[in-house]
Amino acid sequence: MEVLRGVLHRQRKAEPELEQAFAQLTEAKDRALLHQIVLGSLRHFFTLEADFSRFLKHKPDPLLQVALLVGAFQLRHLHTPPHAALHATVEAIKHDTSKQKVSKHTVLTRIATCNAVLRKLAATAPPNHYKPQQRCQLPKWIYSHWRDAYGADTVSMMMEHAPTQPPFTMAAMGDRATLLAHWQAAGIDARAGKLSPQAIILPAGTPLDMLSGFDDGGCTVMDQAAQLAALALPPSSGICLDICAAPGGKYALLSNMMGNVVALELEGKRMGRLQQNCQRLRLDRATLLQGDALTPPFQAGSADRIMLDAPCTASGLLRRHPDARFGHDEADMRRLAIQQQQMIRAALPLLKSDGVLAYCVCSIHPQENEQVIAPLLESGTAQPVALPPLLQPFAIAPGMARLLPGDENDGFFIALLQNVCL
Repeated sequence: MEVLRGVLHRQRKAEPELEQAFAQLTEAKDRALLHQIVLGSLRHFFTLEADFSRFLKHKPDPLLQVALLVGAFQLRHLHTPPHAALHATVEAIKHDTSKQKVSKHTVLTRIATCNAVLRKLAATAPPNHYKPQQRCQLPKWIYSHWRDAYGADTVSMMMEHAPTQPPFTMAAMGDRATLLAHWQAAGIDARAGKLSPQAIILPAGTPLDMLSGFDDGGCTVMDQAAQLAALALPPSSGICLDICAAPGGKYALLSNMMGNVVALELEGKRMGRLQQNCQRLRLDRATLLQGDALTPPFQAGSADRIMLDAPCTASGLLRRHPDARFGHDEADMRRLAIQQQQMIRAALPLLKSDGVLAYCVCSIHPQENEQVIAPLLESGTAQPVALPPLLQPFAIAPGMARLLPGDENDGFFIALLQNVCL
């Protein structure tokens, strides 16, 4: 309940909230259950909320809301016995309320309401009908934007798998066939990804310690769409800049493709994660710099290739990171779109005359995709570069490709650009 309150009411990310909570649990099975309840409740949030709201007269306060959410998820999706779900949830309300300065009446009202609603929930079937945005497990503002951009049927199709845990995708750093054969021989249900020539698809929840080669830098966790973003850049023997480089998956693939890759990352925590991944991936000669993408510390005309994976709303990752539904709003989307264009404008002058910049975001909002690129093309600041064959099936305009979320890939946008104003 506390983790969910952090996500839903304090706009925090689920991962650090979970890590803090994991530290309080000694049993692996308890940590696994916590992870399942939190992410499951977020993935099914909108149908669960519609389910228990039928039995409420007033909007619940934040504590009661997360209590009902946890209880409803246990009843509907974990098939926890009703008496166990009710008892545990009510006891949690008592424990949490004891740390707050609230009246006895408030405590009793919360307990009575939770008890009554969950009992009714346990005794009835889920609703027969949901609103379109509830059925798609989306906030109303995201659903409205996507419906207008892609159509209701496409939104329903790409959100079909959103309530389920995504497969575990790895990027092979060397020969994929060799690594794949090795894992299959060890009894691991592994298969080649269809989109990226480096991708290996594993069942959701596959432990990393089962994967020989992971600790030795033979592979890294990376979705197929993100792999395509790195593979989209034409190989070059010159300097490649990876701007906003953490956590380092694209940097590793780029290092395999090109000899001289320089990473730039602003945030200290993300820089630490980038350094750890480079060590595991045996990138001993990695060049990692801490700096701002808006004022990159590089000379004009010094780069042959640039990878810019800009900060975004992460709307393409809602299946993998269900908390992303709640971390941003329309104002954030507009603010980030402005920042993304500023980053591109700062990066373009760093290119040589024949250099190529790949702008990518793990968002499928058109406002963060083609609408960021269009003013640059219209003003003559940049021009599109032909997409490689891997991206042509996803082309939406010259030099631009978008992958919508699917069963085996996240949503992603990739644009290849050259600098015109030299």
